[in-house]
Amino acid sequence: MLVFHNRVVTLTRAAPVEEASGYSVSTVARRLGVASATLRSWDRRYGLSPSQRTAGSHRRYTDADIAVLEGMQSLMASGMPPGDAARAARGGHPGPAAQRPGETGQTPAKGLAQQRGLVRAATAMDPIAGGLIIKGCIERNGVVWTWDQVVAPVLRSIGDKCQSEEDGSDGIDIEHHLSHVILCEMAAHTGVVRPANPRPVLLASAREEQHTLPLYALAAALAERRICSRILGGRTPDDALAAAVRRTGPVAVFIYAHAEPSTDLARAVPTIRPSPCLIVGGPGWSSSTLPEEVCYPQDLMEAVAIVSAATQGSRS
Repeated sequence: MLVFHNRVVTLTRAAPVEEASGYSVSTVARRLGVASATLRSWDRRYGLSPSQRTAGSHRRYTDADIAVLEGMQSLMASGMPPGDAARAARGGHPGPAAQRPGETGQTPAKGLAQQRGLVRAATAMDPIAGGLIIKGCIERNGVVWTWDQVVAPVLRSIGDKCQSEEDGSDGIDIEHHLSHVILCEMAAHTGVVRPANPRPVLLASAREEQHTLPLYALAAALAERRICSRILGGRTPDDALAAAVRRTGPVAVFIYAHAEPSTDLARAVPTIRPSPCLIVGGPGWSSSTLPEEVCYPQDLMEAVAIVSAATQGSRS
């Protein structure tokens, strides 16, 4: 099973220290995990302005303002475009005009039905049926929902079945076939005609890592937000990644590792200006040994949110 992290973690945000007249831009930015420039951009583009100002004309957010911003973030992470997410968050709920078909209001039974269909297609090794199920899920619900509610549970179920057999062979052919089908469908959704980011996002697997499916899932989820990426693929040597960083000047670099990586982060991502946001994913990494400036998302949704914030900050 391919995962972005090796454990399930409930993410919580530390409550900011309340000021007499609300919360400052920097305080709210830290709470939301975005750059201050991103909040200013949302103010200009979507009208998500602080409700209060001090006597010195400093902007201050209220608790209600923060709730709107958090609602917008949640909707964006589920695949809704920023403009629609801002309008929906201001209204308190995603209206029909703002929400993509099937993006919200999905019931667990819906996801289960699609899981069962994908398992049947995978067991029969039917790439057409499997591909149509995945494609339909992406078009109706977005990449993140498809990954979390359909793809990941099915891969986990099939992987667990493989490990339960004494010889470890039963179902491995099905798992490999399904992974290929999923990769093809994700790859088909990675194109961006008019990218919102002038500097690309680089996606690579660690030096000895062969798994690439998470890279394509992330690229497809970013493409929904008009963020273009460059996939370097599996087993990317440190020197090759470093050369790509120097050549493209990326806004962010994501490195995946399912097993413990041998990648030297300092060598693979050299110092350039402006410096890219460095993100790692997969159970191979250990948060205790990572430099403080390296982002370690828990799942696909958080990885998308981090890259989106870095991209928005670079455009401001």
